[in-house]
Amino acid sequence: MEITETYMKNFVRKLYRFLETADYNGHTLKITKCRGCHGWIKEADDNITVTIAIDPRKELFSTLIHEVLHFQYQDYSETKIIELEKAIVNKMSHRRVKNILKKFSDAL
Repeated sequence: MEITETYMKNFVRKLYRFLETADYNGHTLKITKCRGCHGWIKEADDNITVTIAIDPRKELFSTLIHEVLHFQYQDYSETKIIELEKAIVNKMSHRRVKNILKKFSDAL
């Protein structure tokens, strides 16, 4: 998948919305802290509520992107998600990273 500027804008817009409202395409998502996990998704309430658990001692930014991609592309393999995560992270501007991390810290 090619990461175009349009894709980035749409992905970041959805990510901002999720971090601000805990809503992602009609699903309620919440972020919790965990110790010893890198990041995981737990579905509950018949796929209405999805929990993303992230260890705050690890790579917060890339883990957030990685887990949101798992949710967005549930049929993708781990290898494909990792490739997409790296491509997105490498395309992020410093301003976008800064803004996402601000919203992310408010959501924790």
